[in-house]
Amino acid sequence: MDSRKNGLLRNAMFIVALFAVITVGFMAFGSEDSYAASNGKVVYDGGEGEYSIVNNVLTITATTPSSATSISLDMINDVEKAAITKVRITGFYKDLTKMFDNSYKALNGNIEYFGDYFYDTTKPSNGVWTYSKGVLSLKCTDGSNKSLGTTYKAKTAPFLNYYFIEDAVSITVDIFEKDGAFVFTGFSEVTSIEFKSYGNGVPDNFLNGLDKVNSITYAATSILSDKHFSGLADTLVSVSAPSATKINSITFLDFTLLKDTHFPLVATIEYHSVFENCKNLESISFPALQSVATEAFKGCIGLKTFESDMLKIINNNSFEGCINLESITFANGVTIGDSSFLNCTSLKSISQNCIVSIGSSSFKGCTSLVDAKMNHLSSLGPNAFDGCLKLKNVTVGSDLTSIPNYTFNGCIELAELDLPEGLLTIGV
Repeated sequence: MDSRKNGLLRNAMFIVALFAVITVGFMAFGSEDSYAASNGKVVYDGGEGEYSIVNNVLTITATTPSSATSISLDMINDVEKAAITKVRITGFYKDLTKMFDNSYKALNGNIEYFGDYFYDTTKPSNGVWTYSKGVLSLKCTDGSNKSLGTTYKAKTAPFLNYYFIEDAVSITVDIFEKDGAFVFTGFSEVTSIEFKSYGNGVPDNFLNGLDKVNSITYAATSILSDKHFSGLADTLVSVSAPSATKINSITFLDFTLLKDTHFPLVATIEYHSVFENCKNLESISFPALQSVATEAFKGCIGLKTFESDMLKIINNNSFEGCINLESITFANGVTIGDSSFLNCTSLKSISQNCIVSIGSSSFKGCTSLVDAKMNHLSSLGPNAFDGCLKLKNVTVGSDLTSIPNYTFNGCIELAELDLPEGLLTIGV
């Protein structure tokens, strides 16, 4: 009797242990963190491709480029579907994302299109691209050839056939350093683009087709030109170039929506009218800027503050017509050219002891200007403060020897003019 009981007990324990093993194995297989591997064929309109599942990532590949709008996924069982955490698709042009329904419980919309990038369709690939959730990313994989391409035209742009050309809102380009005319043709909804490694030389039609870009970054570019922003005059709001040291053309002339800029290393604005008529600019900081070209910020009617602790040369008409400019900061020993702040009607004070030279009509028409303290001033041009209706206090240092004609013409509230002992001439 005891032996029978022992036998039944041993059988029961075996069954329980076996059930436990089966249960644990099933749970592991169905877990989102499990390792599952399988592969096979997929069928779609016009062809047959391949699929594989490795580490819960489903990869679907068309053997030849396909415009199929659906594929058969019947070969993937429910347990596999529930465990898949990412889907990667290559070789298909159309949107297949809607095929992955709620049965893919761990997917959470993590679907990526990918492929090789060809700088020349007749030559081997020199990069890869991916697209997921509105973002297109391009990355160069050939260290000896970092070209985005020189053979593309508007009708042969590399992404014209892909569905996401109308869905993408952002583009990131990494390691590619040059070329790229017409590459982005057709991306009509993209609003931001970032070049992580792009160089200084830019081809014509570089940004062709990017009609809605409002934010652009050149992370590694050292010299900026108008071609870096060609076609963006009506849309660009924000620009960042943290490595740029020079702006050498009329880069942002009439960019009326431009509001945010980031140029921490720019030391020289060499060309005239670089930011002329950028009406939405409100505050600008150029920590390294030393020289501002003629008419550089002319007509920036929204500009309120300008800061540059190293600024030494302000050329003619640089801030003319900046009617909302309230304050400006610059370095010791600054030279101000003719008409530099002409009709800056909101400027209230230039109480800075660092000005050494002021050109003709520099502050003419600055109707809100009250104080002008210039203890190191050595040169003063005619009409410098002409029409400064509220100017009350003026102080100049011992280096000034001459006050030319009409310097304070129309300064009807001028109550105090502190003149140096060495002053030799005073004009009419």
